[in-house]
Order: sequence, then structure tokens, then C-alpha cells
Amino acid sequence: MLAKYWRFSPSSIRGVPGEVLQQIFAFVVFNEDGGASNINSCMRLRCLCSVSHQWRQAAIGHCILWTRLHPITVGHTDETRIRKSIRRLHLHLERSGVLPISFSLTIYPVAWPQKGITDPAIFDLLRVLLNQCHRWGKVQFNVPLICFAEKFNHIRGNIPLLSELAIDSAYWPYWVEADDSQPQLDCIAHVPSLRKVVYADSSQWNHVSLFTRFELPWSQVEELKVDGGITGTVMTQLDTLTLPSLKHLEVRRRTSPGPTFDSILGLIKRSGCSLEHLCVLTLEHGPQVSFPKILALSPQITELYIASPGDDMLEALVLDPTSPDPVLPKMKTLLIFDRYLGGARSINIAALSAVIKSRTGRLGKDEDTRGMTQALEEVILYSLWWDNGDWRGNGNWWDSGDWWDNGETLQRQISLLETAHADGGVDMARIPNPLEELASEARTTLFLDFAPQVVTRGHVYNLSRHFKMHQLMSKLERVDLEKDNSRIFVYKGIAYLLALVNLRERGQVPGDPLFQFRSRAGKLLKKWKPFLIRDVNSYTWGHAGKDITCMKWFPGSIVEGSYRKDEDIWNVITGRDLAPRIISRF
Repeated sequence: MLAKYWRFSPSSIRGVPGEVLQQIFAFVVFNEDGGASNINSCMRLRCLCSVSHQWRQAAIGHCILWTRLHPITVGHTDETRIRKSIRRLHLHLERSGVLPISFSLTIYPVAWPQKGITDPAIFDLLRVLLNQCHRWGKVQFNVPLICFAEKFNHIRGNIPLLSELAIDSAYWPYWVEADDSQPQLDCIAHVPSLRKVVYADSSQWNHVSLFTRFELPWSQVEELKVDGGITGTVMTQLDTLTLPSLKHLEVRRRTSPGPTFDSILGLIKRSGCSLEHLCVLTLEHGPQVSFPKILALSPQITELYIASPGDDMLEALVLDPTSPDPVLPKMKTLLIFDRYLGGARSINIAALSAVIKSRTGRLGKDEDTRGMTQALEEVILYSLWWDNGDWRGNGNWWDSGDWWDNGETLQRQISLLETAHADGGVDMARIPNPLEELASEARTTLFLDFAPQVVTRGHVYNLSRHFKMHQLMSKLERVDLEKDNSRIFVYKGIAYLLALVNLRERGQVPGDPLFQFRSRAGKLLKKWKPFLIRDVNSYTWGHAGKDITCMKWFPGSIVEGSYRKDEDIWNVITGRDLAPRIISRF
């Protein structure tokens, strides 16, 4: 497609210097954090090279574009495919020069050669990668345990540039048990640049004891992410570690939070580390007493991600600015991850409101807090939307709209923080006004029918849905926000959803050829923009998909007439600020 446009492009585009093209290509290829390897980046690079000879030469001559290797996956013993992967690997290695490389390697157990097979193609693939171990920068290994034991021995001491290591034990046989007589795997023991370690067990079997066989330079690790699987023994096995340099810790388990926080507390005490980022995601509730102690020992935390917080956890987060030792005085981001976000089953709204108020509302206003600045910048509400509704039953969950309402009650209650009735909760008996009813209708219609990435035949050929959308757009076009408060359209995500419709490519919005939904959405946003920004008080709402909502504050007062401040607010309202950021899901 790009090659077709190139033939009709003006001379000004054809005359762009190669150095400028290389910088543009770098932005295109590396515009997202794809970890060690990302297939989208490789596809973009391949597309750029197919446009013209000039573009191809510019891309080939820019070594950094080739440092992120194409993901390597060996799912079976097909030698032809393995040889093809080797050729692609040689191409990237040659064009990347001597720069550090990033890659992910996945080898399924069924593809690993049986005993007696000599020099299979998969060994040639490993040989090419291992010979370049001195260039490894960020790597991810999803390979059988035997691969480390038999093939990685000679790289010991030869990986000076490795900074990030990720291991997924899902590809280890689940029947392997720990054996103290087995030798430790010291192939990655001497890595002077290693700062980040990620251990995951996506199979949910217990391989933690096997993971501890790896000798790593733990004393220099600054970031550790661990997915403990379903058995919950991960922190017990890692209790012997000492991580004095640790700043970033993420732990995910599928059990109660109590033992997890106890182990984290022991790790902090034993290591004497000062955390700046703490993420603890557990999918069950339960009382625990270690959480406040962790906060007291970690005053440098700026980002805190917690799941299903109980009243005791929320009360521990309330900031008393007059205290000689305030709790997490530097916290900028608070993420609440919950299966039932917004329901009375899990979160005490009053307690969460008290946390937010203590870190935003009083600072700098009371005599005791005069001169103090607000540290909290955003509260992210992360909801597992599929845990609500009727999706296991008769299949009506998509059409019912219940999946979006999972966080609606919480949104409505927190939005009342800016009013005098914030402590009164939501009056469920109050009759919504016409503007609120229109916003609810718009949210349901836009998200269910016109925001999904995958457009089904039922959407494309359902003329009644198209006409319903046309009627909705006509109602929105008649709204006069100059007289009405527009915040309802922000916290319900209407501006964000309109931005999604406006940015879709031709053919991705059902009914667009007839009713011009994309252009109408863009015109609505342009018309509403000054009023949506006008009605922002101390914070605004942002959205990033159907399950992430964010309250975003802007440090200091909002500068009237400041274009930069207005654009920052607009990027939050339309989702441009949140979308590029990846919330850690391991």
C-alpha cells in the first residue's frame, strides 16, 4: 500500500534526506514498548523496506532499526521453518552491526530433540544466538529447562551487556520436581549490567523451586517481577534472597494477600532496599497486617499498584501531612485493580475517597499544610470487566451493557468529590436529567457497536444499528455545552469514544459510508473541546479501553489561556495520554 502511494508522492517527499528518513523510521519502529522483541516493530520495518529503493537503503543503513529481532518461535520439528528463522536471524544480526540486540526465544517442549538425534536444525538456531551472547541486551526465554542445562554453559561470563532477563517456566515439564542434588544453573551468574529480572509461570504450575536453581547477580537487580502462579509458594522460595538495590517490585499471585505482604516485608527488612514502585496483585481478599509496615519502610514509593484493597489497606494510605513521618509523601500514582470495581462487594468508597482527599484536597489550604505541594497526580481504576455480567450464561453479556457498568458506580461516587455532597454517596433514587440520560445512551451505543477493534458482519450489515447511531449523533450535535456542564461527557468516556470513532480507518466504522460517522465525531470533538476543557476543575477523567479509567490531576493551578496546559488536559480526556502507557499485566 505504501509503495502505491509512493509512486504518486510529490517531489518534496522523494527528496527527504536519508538521515531524516532514518530518524522518522526510528520513531515508527520503536513507538511502543514491546519488551525484548515485538512482531509489530518487525512488520513495520519490513513494510518500510518495501516502499522504494531509497527507503530500503535508508533503513538498511540505520543499524539501530535492526536491533530488535523478529520473535523466534519453534513449535515443532519442521526443519524448513527453523532454517527460515535462521536466515531471518542472520539478516538482523548482520544489519544491526555491533549494537546490543533484544529478542524473545520460545521453544515448545515437543520441538526439543529427543536423545540420539544429532545436530538438528534447532541446535543450529541456538548456536547462532549463543554466539552473539556478548551482544544480548534485553532477552526473554520461554524454553525447556533442559535447554539451559545443556546449551547455555559456555556463555558464562560472556554476556556483559545483558540488562533485562525474562524467563517463563510454562515450557518446563510440570512433573519435574526440585532436587537439592541437582547442580545450580550458573550460566547467567556473572552479568555485570543485569538490572531487571522477570519470572513468570503462565502455565500456573509450580516451578518456583526450579527457578531458584538459577544463580543470578541478585545484589545488583533493581527491578524484579514475579508471577507466582496458583500454588502461592513463590515468596516462600524467594525468602532467602537479599536485594539491596531493589527499587521496583511486582508480585502477582492467585491467593490471599496476607502471606504475600508478609514475604515482601521480610524481603525489605532483610535487604534494606528503598522501593520506588510496588505492585502487588492478588485475586482474593483477606486481612493482613504487614501492609502498613511496608509503607512505613518505603517512603520513596512514587507508584503503588494494589488489588482489592480492604478498609485496613485504604486507611493505611490516608496522608496526614502534619505527621513527622507521613505515609508515602511522594506517591504520584495509585492504581486500584479489582475484579468487582465499583461494587459494594469489594471497595469501601468512603475509605477510598478519604485517601484521595487527604492527598489532594487539603494540601496547601490548611494552616498546618501551608507550603506543601500535592504529590498525587493520578488514580487509575483497573477493572476486570468480564467478571461482571452474564457471559457464562446465555451469551447476552455483550448486548446487555453490564460489562461497562462494572466501574460506573465507583466513577459516579468519586466524581462527587468536587461537589459539596461528596460524603453523601450516590443518591440512587435521583432521577437523571436529560443530559445524563443522553450520556448513558451514548456510552452504551458507541462502545458496544462502534468502538470494538474487531467489526463483525452483524455490525456491518445491521442497518437498524447504523440508523440508531445516526439518531444518537444527531442528538449529540444538538447539545449546547456552552450552557451545560460537560463533565458528564468526560467521566462517562463520551469524548474518548468519539475520538476512537474519529481515528478509525476507512471501513472500520459500520455505516460510515452512508452517515459519515468518523467525520461527524471529529467535528463534535472540535466543537466541544473548549467547553470540556473549561469545565475541568482540579482533575479530569481519562480512559484507556473498556476496563481502565483514570482520575488525572495537574500539579499546580490550571493556567488560564495556556495552550500547553489545555493540550495536556485534552490528551487525557481523549485517551491519548493513557493509551501509550502499558499497565503491567505480566
